[in-house]
Amino acid sequence: MPAALHRTLRRLPISLAALVWVSCGCFSAAAATVVVEMKNIAFVPSTVTIQVGDTVRWVQRDTIRHDTVSTTSIWRSSLLNLNGTFEFTFNTAGTFSYFCTPHRSFMTGTVRVNPAPAVNQPPKVSIISPKNGETGTAPYDGVISVEATDPDGTVTMVELLVNGVVLGTLAQGPYTVPLPGVPAGTYVITAVATDNGGAKTTSDPVTVTIKAAKTEARIENPSFLPDGKFQFTVTGSQGDSYGVEGSDDFVTWKSLTTKTAPFVFVDEDAKSFAQRFYRVR
Repeated sequence: MPAALHRTLRRLPISLAALVWVSCGCFSAAAATVVVEMKNIAFVPSTVTIQVGDTVRWVQRDTIRHDTVSTTSIWRSSLLNLNGTFEFTFNTAGTFSYFCTPHRSFMTGTVRVNPAPAVNQPPKVSIISPKNGETGTAPYDGVISVEATDPDGTVTMVELLVNGVVLGTLAQGPYTVPLPGVPAGTYVITAVATDNGGAKTTSDPVTVTIKAAKTEARIENPSFLPDGKFQFTVTGSQGDSYGVEGSDDFVTWKSLTTKTAPFVFVDEDAKSFAQRFYRVR
């Protein structure tokens, strides 16, 4: 294991929870309102360009009345007095001509409506390995493997995080990072994918628990009790389970108990045997 990676894993804080977060980073722009003034017996400006979903507001600035009427009868305002207004929202792309009824021969205008830009879809990302809930024994050798795709573009970066600390940043696939010699601990792994539109997606978290290597059990302080029972202490890795087995011929073994080390075992049947052997594993 590289020294830097080893040091990083050792100082990672233990965390058992993570949030799934999706950020598009690319929401469609808010609808706009464009103002066209009716002044000096003209539409000012006479041509406007907007996007689908935008609104045009006509404001009457002349002392003589004007209206705004679509040449295809899509909209029609009343004759507006000074400072009167009329609005229309365009939900279809295209070019729309209009006129003022009292001054139709020369007071005309055009609204050009462009399609709304496509909304960038966020990338998809998931951790393939290790599996959530996986366990191992230190020193643990594994690989973080991530699958990342983008439905309408390309994935430009994948960050791999362990307990919230960035372990590696990958610009292209395959998105894998080796994990040799990982020490004991609990690790929450997440991956964050970014696409060419700046959208980000964080994977579901994967929790991996690495236990310290189980040490060999020892039988200590064997002794007979006054009532003929036999006892000894079993030591080993604290918190690990060990089984005690007994045999009177060193061939056939019988399970006597399984407990978490350290513990004291008492054989209440010891006085029934001329000889008895014990082993712990």
